[in-house]
Amino acid sequence: MKTTQQSVCISEFLQRVGSLPDSNVWSVLIVNPEELKETVEDLEDGIDIFIEADTETISGAKGVHDLIEKVENSSEIYLILWDFELWESIDWQQLDRFRTHLEQQRGGVFVLSFEAVEIMAANAPNLLSWFRSRVYHFLFGAEYLTEEEEKERLQALQEWFKLSNEEVIELAEKHQLPSEPAYAEWLILLNRGDLIVTR
Repeated sequence: MKTTQQSVCISEFLQRVGSLPDSNVWSVLIVNPEELKETVEDLEDGIDIFIEADTETISGAKGVHDLIEKVENSSEIYLILWDFELWESIDWQQLDRFRTHLEQQRGGVFVLSFEAVEIMAANAPNLLSWFRSRVYHFLFGAEYLTEEEEKERLQALQEWFKLSNEEVIELAEKHQLPSEPAYAEWLILLNRGDLIVTR
């Protein structure tokens, strides 16, 4: 799919979500089918921390009208939509016409398999243009580095940014750390994710 331009792990995606403006912004995560459920669970655990708000997970398994009804009745400002594996072309065509129903929320994420994304792309041009560049290939488990890999990554960050680990923590504590994904990753590697300021 040509709009898939970036790959992200869970920490990178959460940082992107946390830095979004308070407006209607939606993303797509493309995930291997066998990793869909666990990815959704990881998102549930992480998103409410990064955007400081409750989320709701909604399944598309019962079809378009059920999905739209649940979206409209949701009181949460960020939604995780998934379970589209049984959707056919006509389902995506209907959702494409109902896109405005999604605009009541602050935003959310569609968690889709490669196959589901291809069907969506072919049948929901309005949705596809709405996502723009926010279509990501999800690197499941990429954030789970070995101890040696963590040390190498920390060393690379220190050399690139010309800062020590201690200086990064100090800047974060003073709220002077730039809001770039690399700094968020740095703090997570130092087990100081509590210092990440997302807005």
